Amino acid sequence: MSYLLAFCVSFAVNLAVVLIAKKYKIMMDCKQSCKPQRFHFKDTPRVGGISIMAAALFMLADPVGKMILISSAPVFIIGLFEDLSGVVSPKVRLLFMVIGAGLSLMTLDVLIRQIDFVSFPYYFAIFFTLFSLVGVTNSINIIDGLHGLASGASIVAMFALFYVAFLVGDYQLGRLIIIMIFAVAGFFVWVYPWGKIFLGDGGAYFLGFLLAVFSTLLVNRNESVSVWFPLGVLIFPVWEVIFSIFRRKIVRKGNALIADRLHLHSLLYKRTRFSNSVASGILLLIYASYQFLIITFYRSSLVLVLLIIAFIIGYHVSYMKLVRFGFISKNIK
Repeated sequence: MSYLLAFCVSFAVNLAVVLIAKKYKIMMDCKQSCKPQRFHFKDTPRVGGISIMAAALFMLADPVGKMILISSAPVFIIGLFEDLSGVVSPKVRLLFMVIGAGLSLMTLDVLIRQIDFVSFPYYFAIFFTLFSLVGVTNSINIIDGLHGLASGASIVAMFALFYVAFLVGDYQLGRLIIIMIFAVAGFFVWVYPWGKIFLGDGGAYFLGFLLAVFSTLLVNRNESVSVWFPLGVLIFPVWEVIFSIFRRKIVRKGNALIADRLHLHSLLYKRTRFSNSVASGILLLIYASYQFLIITFYRSSLVLVLLIIAFIIGYHVSYMKLVRFGFISKNIK
């Protein structure tokens, strides 16, 4: 019952936000603003994360869910403040993400102690865990450029985590994940395909943080799940982060924290005849299809590593074809 209520709360809060934002002209992502990933043509509310957080409060009934929400609070708050003010620097946002990750380390079993047979020294394990949690937290925001892409990818990833949690008998974690699936679904119906409201930094950081914590808990609580499974599930947004840093810092000699319009989804939309929602839908279908393979081999580190490598190769082949206009006819500029 709480699952349906989570959907209803998310849906209703979005309705209220849309009506209030449009009536009073507040909380808007204006078409005149200069954010590089913008592809919309009308003023649109950008605080959809409020609805997801409101629905996520159903996790408070579970002790683990309560700790997850407490840990995620700094991440969500700083993102929401940026949505409302637009004045928070990337470094300050990064600091709040580290605080949230640190809280999760103190209250939840998220410490990454080893990868397969390689065990980490304690202090290195802390650093690596903080680095991983912060990286995944940023990853959903990186792909938040087309209608429903970030929220849809989050639903796909959470379903993969939920399915494996169910298979291994971790029903407590599974219940928390399914609550969030319904919470995000209540937002998704507003953003896809028409883009009536956007996720915003608060929502994107919150979802990224939850995915990081859910996936780490799943591995740490269940020995049968390969340590490579979370990376397989989240490879699309995670690799977008890694490649974006490489592209901005190494290739273009710029600031790795400054946003641009050179992501895979941005190029797919700009250099094809696909509409915003169609481009997003194509990427989501590919991502969902890939997840069926990841779920099937959730126990096998070797197969998961091969699938991750295959995804990265496919990503770069697609990226280079888009850069070279390989997916479009020569008469399109």
